[in-house]
Amino acid sequence: MTRNTLSSRNIATRVLAGIVILVLLLVTVMAQPSHSGTWLRTFNEALHVPVFGVIAVCLLILTPGHWSSRMRLLVAMLATVVLAALSEVAQIPTARDASLQDLIADLLGAAGFLVAAIPLSSSFSVRKGHGRYLVLLGALLVAWPLAPLARVSAAYVERSQISPSLVRFDTRFAHVFFRLQNTDLRKIEDADGDSVYAEISLKDAPWPGIVFHDLWPDWESHRTLMVAIENPESTALPINIRVHDLEHRWSEQNYSDRFNKQMQLEPGVHTLEFAIADIRDAPADRTMDMAHIDGLVVFATQQEAGRKFVLREIWLD
Repeated sequence: MTRNTLSSRNIATRVLAGIVILVLLLVTVMAQPSHSGTWLRTFNEALHVPVFGVIAVCLLILTPGHWSSRMRLLVAMLATVVLAALSEVAQIPTARDASLQDLIADLLGAAGFLVAAIPLSSSFSVRKGHGRYLVLLGALLVAWPLAPLARVSAAYVERSQISPSLVRFDTRFAHVFFRLQNTDLRKIEDADGDSVYAEISLKDAPWPGIVFHDLWPDWESHRTLMVAIENPESTALPINIRVHDLEHRWSEQNYSDRFNKQMQLEPGVHTLEFAIADIRDAPADRTMDMAHIDGLVVFATQQEAGRKFVLREIWLD
């Protein structure tokens, strides 16, 4: 093979590497935020790891071959740092959130791919037997930022296993599907130690409560929503239950477009029952999509600051 042929191949490889970098950066910056649930959002975030890993390897290809191996790796990594930081900054004017955590994940992905590329490339000399350790190190660097996707995937599997129960606090990944809204949560056990409940303490702020999202979405085949809840205090607690579907989340979220129930929670343990038909017919101008329920909220008002309630379980019957 002639020198001209090798030179042409090197040029073509570098051009291709440059095109790949440009395309991946455009996709990363221009991709729209996902509104399709926690798993897909986490998956989209995890894609940054292999994307910047490939960008780092392409940058390595673009470095001059006569440079030392250390210099080539250092320049490729530093260039990736700059591009990753710029991609995060470019997200600030959009609906997506730029974050230091995402930047760290991008850079770990880049470092992992570069480390693994060393023994796999003929351009670098590696001591015999050391290549496998470099590949393993690269895999470990990539695995850490991909761990959230593994956890969320496991949570979705667990979600399907406990159905028709929607909310239980004795499961490993219960925390994936709720967020606290101006409240504190403390897990407590029943007297026998067999069940775990959530004690919710209300803060002095608007609409304190607990917001459940990405619950099992298909409620069509059920008749009743059941909420096991306790008021551990000696006086009634005004409490609110809210249910909405995907269409509501994507709309203006008007009060009349969802299911809302206000009640006085008397002292003691209660199992509240809400007919699925009532939830379905709650929106004023349409029928709620019971196959795509998006969220459930249990909350109070700011006037109840300092008080508590205990949420035991929520399920479908």
